[in-house]
Amino acid sequence: MRYLRQYWGIEDSVFYVRNVGMDEGCLRDRRSGHRLSRIRDAALNPLRTSEAPYIPDARRILVARVDMGLSLLLC
Repeated sequence: MRYLRQYWGIEDSVFYVRNVGMDEGCLRDRRSGHRLSRIRDAALNPLRTSEAPYIPDARRILVARVDMGLSLLLC
């Protein structure tokens, strides 16, 4: 049971955020989907280092405060 919980914890922390938070499940283009997925992964890293507890909150904060978003990208 502990192994399954650890597995699903990893699954939830990675794929759920990409699917729900970044709307990756709505993509229909199969040719460029893997490229867009890499870009979304790169975009998630600065969002995770922001001060917001959740990814959607971090997206809202960084849209409102462009200076904070630029500082996260340049670090």
